[in-house]
Amino acid sequence: MSRSTVARANSAGRITRAVTAGAVALAVTLGGPIASAPASAQETTTTTPAATTTPSAPEPPTETPVETTTPTTAEPPVETTSPPAQPEPTTPPAEPDPVPPAEPRVEAAPVPRADLKVSLAFDRDEYPPDSDIGFTVTVRNAGAAPAVDVRFTHWGDLRLTTGAGELRHFPGPTIAPGETKTYRLAGRQSIPLYDRVEYSLTAYTGRQSLPDMDPTPEDNTGRDSTRVPLTWGAARGVLYRDADGDGAFDEGEGVPDSPVYADGGLPATWLNGRTDATGRFTFGPDVPTGRYRAYLIEHGNPFVIAPGHAEFTVEQGVTTELALPMASPVLEVLRPKLEFDRESYRPTDPVGIAVTLTNTGATALTGVVAVCDEEPDEGRLPGNGPAWAALSPDGPGVTLAAGETKVLTITETVPEDAAAVGRIGVACHFGNSGRSTAGYIGSSDFAEVGWFGAVEGTVRHADGAPLDDARLVALDQRSGLPVAETRSHDGGEFSFAKLPAGRTKVLVLGEYRDAATGDGWFTVDVVADTTTRVEFEVASGPEVTEPVEVDKLEVTASFDKTEYDIAGTVTARVKVTNAGVGPRSPVRFVPEWVPSTMSYNWDQWGPLYPFQIPTEGLYLWPGESYEVTLVGEPRPWIGDLVSLKGRITVGTHGASVPLDLSAAVSHGVGDATILVYGDANANGVFDAGEVLPHLDVTVEGGLPTEFHRGITDAAGRYRLQDVPAGNYRVRASHSSSWALPIDFYDRFTLAANGDLTFEIGLVRPAKTLTAVIAWDKPAYQPDERPRLNVTITNNSLADVTVHAVCGGLGTPYQIENGEEWGPLNEVGEGLPLAARRSWSTTVEETMPVGSPDHGLITATCAFGTRDADGRFRELAPIARAKAKVPGAVWTTTGRVVECCGRQSVGVPNVTVLLLDPDTNETVARATADAHGMLTFPDLAVGHYTPLVLGPWRVVRFHEGPLFAAVRGATEPELIAVEPGPVVVDPDATPPGDTPAGGGPIGDDALATTGASVLGLGLIGLVLLAFGIGARALGRRPV
Repeated sequence: MSRSTVARANSAGRITRAVTAGAVALAVTLGGPIASAPASAQETTTTTPAATTTPSAPEPPTETPVETTTPTTAEPPVETTSPPAQPEPTTPPAEPDPVPPAEPRVEAAPVPRADLKVSLAFDRDEYPPDSDIGFTVTVRNAGAAPAVDVRFTHWGDLRLTTGAGELRHFPGPTIAPGETKTYRLAGRQSIPLYDRVEYSLTAYTGRQSLPDMDPTPEDNTGRDSTRVPLTWGAARGVLYRDADGDGAFDEGEGVPDSPVYADGGLPATWLNGRTDATGRFTFGPDVPTGRYRAYLIEHGNPFVIAPGHAEFTVEQGVTTELALPMASPVLEVLRPKLEFDRESYRPTDPVGIAVTLTNTGATALTGVVAVCDEEPDEGRLPGNGPAWAALSPDGPGVTLAAGETKVLTITETVPEDAAAVGRIGVACHFGNSGRSTAGYIGSSDFAEVGWFGAVEGTVRHADGAPLDDARLVALDQRSGLPVAETRSHDGGEFSFAKLPAGRTKVLVLGEYRDAATGDGWFTVDVVADTTTRVEFEVASGPEVTEPVEVDKLEVTASFDKTEYDIAGTVTARVKVTNAGVGPRSPVRFVPEWVPSTMSYNWDQWGPLYPFQIPTEGLYLWPGESYEVTLVGEPRPWIGDLVSLKGRITVGTHGASVPLDLSAAVSHGVGDATILVYGDANANGVFDAGEVLPHLDVTVEGGLPTEFHRGITDAAGRYRLQDVPAGNYRVRASHSSSWALPIDFYDRFTLAANGDLTFEIGLVRPAKTLTAVIAWDKPAYQPDERPRLNVTITNNSLADVTVHAVCGGLGTPYQIENGEEWGPLNEVGEGLPLAARRSWSTTVEETMPVGSPDHGLITATCAFGTRDADGRFRELAPIARAKAKVPGAVWTTTGRVVECCGRQSVGVPNVTVLLLDPDTNETVARATADAHGMLTFPDLAVGHYTPLVLGPWRVVRFHEGPLFAAVRGATEPELIAVEPGPVVVDPDATPPGDTPAGGGPIGDDALATTGASVLGLGLIGLVLLAFGIGARALGRRPV
């Protein structure tokens, strides 16, 4: 192993990313201590090390600046100017007690790090439905080191159509210190019927997205939203047969039990309804506004919606009434014909098209139009240019009298792509209802495109004898299929009147071959507009047959190495060749995902894998090839293999070739030691006597990713050996008498063959963030606006953006930090608080709806930071405040039960006292009946501490108060007890004495357990299943 290095996690300006808020939920659930002023900064604890413990001396820094910490007396708070919606500070912050200066703190120079800051902004505040929504992403490196291999994750309500490829590069770009990169993106709504679009993007560096090594990951994500306002109307109508021909609906003409459809609107919407017994139907009350087209689809239904009635408009707030008469389809009487004026065209020739329309019916047809291929295949005419104006579906159309035939002549040019495919085509549907093509009739025609010449000659045996009645076949130069054929006659003479110009193969079918070359074909150079004369001399050989269409593919693929480092780059090259016979064929990659599949940008396949637009893709003629180079990397969780698997398909008949690449993957390893200590003298380094043994430690990271859990030994250390090199995040449990520094950086990078010591120097809670909250009155009337005084003090040497989370468990008498909290709103931007500064304000709250029924109002708040994923990290001890809301009374029932078997067994004939939890004075008493039931008439609502006289101890068996009198409650309050010391009546106890040991358990009894965690372990996740922690983790700032 290489020389051991020490990584200290207390450099200024570094904030941890993932520390649990689960302890907040416990405080809400079990009742934590009410936060008061910060503990005296003079309080220190010295731990005597074990005899075998020898603290390691820190490695000297490259520079040795000496920073002497000032006494913890707070400097005057920074004056802040708040927006109108933000509470103004009303009281100056309290100054912590002064302490003697700490020992000089010697700290290594901060390690230069890249620090990405991301912003995302939509181009507009509002977009119309069905529009491209554009936005700009800006990524700035505010750090002192280059940000190498910047990568992105992004999510939201858009399907990106522009710019997404720039976010998928492997490896990503490098952004120099101070440099900014800008990305332009656009997309379409994923769910068109939403009226708001949100999108988010996170930037990180390197292979590992977790853990992110950015020192301030909370600003690595940019978010924005924009409006897509929708307007709504309604549509309903009647479907009928106009039996009397008066052009209007009459009762009895309705068509029952028939489906009716429509599409259109903004955003694009599909509507459907079904007629009732009278022919009436509805498309519903919430139909997006816009233009629609109605139609009928029913097997065996010979009718369509009559011309001129299918289209309709839905306006905002208006119910559109539709009358849809049915008619026979125009295809029964209209006979169209499209015909090119020539069988072939040079690419430069004008193209003439005759459109013949015949009305075979007994009545006139008006508005006859053509709806042609507006998004045609290659070589197809779209039929929407100026030459087609008379037949435009958006125009008046053509009128045909009964029995009349009209011929329209249209002049076009050869499309540029027609020469590539060798033909030109046109296909249209004809009818008399605009773009409503139901019941229309189609017609199409095709012609060749290219330069053509003629070939004539003779075919003879090698001895000079003519070969008559031989079948000769000329092959298409690209498809290899027959394009023309002829027979020899009259002394071996043959001719091809028209062949495409260029080198062309000619087969003499039978047991013949070219006597000169030995090939099974003859080669002719066809010259445009010229007749070429040839002589074929044949020899006996294997039988030559007419080619038929065959799908065949050749694939060559390889990785550039046989083994890769897991942190390295993987390069794969794939070449496909159409080795078949036939027309140009689709060639597609079909992936097969396995856990070891290389991570790469699928855009690199190009048209071979058109996953975003499946209808597009790669087409190859026989003999054509396509090659791709794919650059990616091994998956971080698979440590020994990288793969690329799938199939390459060709044609439409299922032919395919497997793709199966694999290579070995190796990774470097190193050793790491986690040292946890309590910095009792606040000098920022590990000293003798500061070890913290027997603490749970978890370490997660590396390439491949691994998870380790252990316990610090007597020297405060947890050792990892031969673990994968890479980035790691460290988590450690600690008691409530210690806290993480605000600037704690909980991650490190382990190099291959490295040996690193990572130090977690805990500090006293008063050295980090403290918060005090208190109601300005001990009691409020139900109609009052309670006022909560809040003071937050940053006792550390680092600036911090403070976030707050208040409430939990859905308690109806507890406040939450909403908009009235200004920057400390739970989903707000947070409160910037400089080092050694305090901030105070008074929040005017709205009385919670449940407070008058419960008789109290409470606030339980956690204060800390958020990471880039919106996860909350508690820094200050949980702050709590309680006030009474007197006035209501309620006859409350209770039941004393023996804990804690499967069945609740009542304890009979015991006397129960209810004590005020603040004063411990008796408020009410009652005696249970034979079933343990008791009643407290007209009891003031509120929370009480029950005291059961006799040999009983009250047991807490659920969250919340031990006994609550709630207005409107109907279920008895259960008082669980177990055998214990005899409890005597406190009101009968002489002054100065105290009841026996089975006395009351207050709501704060469990708050001194002091358990806390850094990070989210399994236990923390369980705790987060309820309370503030769950809400804090589940929300993102907006």
